[in-house]
Amino acid sequence: MYLSRDQVLRVWNRFPEMPHGFVVKSYEDERELAAWVDLLNRESGFGVWSEKRLRDELLSQLVSPRSTTLVYDDDRLVGCACLVRVPGDPRTAQGMFMYLDKAYRGRRKLAHLITLRTLAFVDDGQGMDRTLITTDPERLSALLIYLQFGAEPIRDSLYSFLQWRRIRRRLGPALQRMERRVALAPERQS
Repeated sequence: MYLSRDQVLRVWNRFPEMPHGFVVKSYEDERELAAWVDLLNRESGFGVWSEKRLRDELLSQLVSPRSTTLVYDDDRLVGCACLVRVPGDPRTAQGMFMYLDKAYRGRRKLAHLITLRTLAFVDDGQGMDRTLITTDPERLSALLIYLQFGAEPIRDSLYSFLQWRRIRRRLGPALQRMERRVALAPERQS
């Protein structure tokens, strides 16, 4: 799926601030690696993470130092996401490992806020203007968020066209409800 920076900013203006009690920040130093690795290892679909893998696959490829989002509830890391460079495409960043601890899902729009905050750094002085977002077809809640933000599915083969048709059918009622809510939400003043 592709999402432009303009689409992200339009949606961002309709969402509230991070709920009280949560701290949101970008990655700053090595002391945060152990908690980040632990968080990624809570999701079996992401494989096994180590500090070395995190450095090699994510931190070394970041769009900018600010293009990470770490969300803490007190001192516990509960959410993360980052934007990395897409090799061979200087205009495009890729959203990676956008994750929210299972105990925090479905509450307070945290997944939306993590995703939006991260995607808002797509340009960040690097000349990029769009984000490639990928996920598994089973992660319907993530797909719903991306579609709600205006992401455009990639339909570059018969398989992908049919896959999106099945996903759209499964998401139909939920996507309609979310689209109505977003259309009715007041815009936040910048």
